[in-house]
Amino acid sequence: MPAMLKFLSFGSGSSGNCYLLETSENSILIDAGVGYRKMKKHFAEYGVNQGKISAILLTHDHTDHISAVSGLAIYLNIPVYATEVVHQRIRTNYKIHRKLPKELVKPIEKYKPFGIGAFTIEAFDVPHDSADCSGYTICHGDKRFVLVTDCGRITDEVSARALEADYLVFESNYDPQMLENGPYPMHLRRRITCPTGHLSNTETAGFFRGGNFPNLRQIFLCHLSENNNTHELAEAAISQALSGKNIPYHVLDRRKVNGFFELK
Repeated sequence: MPAMLKFLSFGSGSSGNCYLLETSENSILIDAGVGYRKMKKHFAEYGVNQGKISAILLTHDHTDHISAVSGLAIYLNIPVYATEVVHQRIRTNYKIHRKLPKELVKPIEKYKPFGIGAFTIEAFDVPHDSADCSGYTICHGDKRFVLVTDCGRITDEVSARALEADYLVFESNYDPQMLENGPYPMHLRRRITCPTGHLSNTETAGFFRGGNFPNLRQIFLCHLSENNNTHELAEAAISQALSGKNIPYHVLDRRKVNGFFELK
């Protein structure tokens, strides 16, 4: 019987990011930017077995990805895996009043695989204007789950990881016309569009249009901008890009819970 793998998004965007990847043996959280009290409510509402959650992985140090990390880690009594740079930023972030106990701090190195329960995990480099930013390749049995969020450009490394994925969470942050015609000042627009900013619908769609994805079974578009994107625009771009490829896709909500998705 194929190994069970499920995916749930508690929120995806600058209002807060947190995902759950679950097997029959154990679960992991990826990022912890959704409020601690809200997460406890979500656990109860969606029947999440908290006893199975064995770790938190962090992609980078921006507040919308780490604001609830200490509260969640202490409440669940689970370790937090991140690069040493990200752990250092957690320690010095004035918005995180409750710091992680030393016994829950687990530094990792990019390109050095490690195990958490039933998962084999490897972090890789993603270009973003944080102190450090990682994507993750997470393997369980013969299934390969890849997450890329807050990505300024699609590097050779990002492309290679995505092309290997069976299940892919990938950023589609902004619509270029909405950003250009919107209220953001020029310096902020430049930050978003620069090589260490975010990926647009156009860039993400172009990647899927031009790539050969022999293993890809599902795509999840993440981290949509509230002010510079809509579900309809992101969906239209990816739908056109995937024309004829027969790959299911989902657009993740900023504040709503999406899932559980069964990754078959």
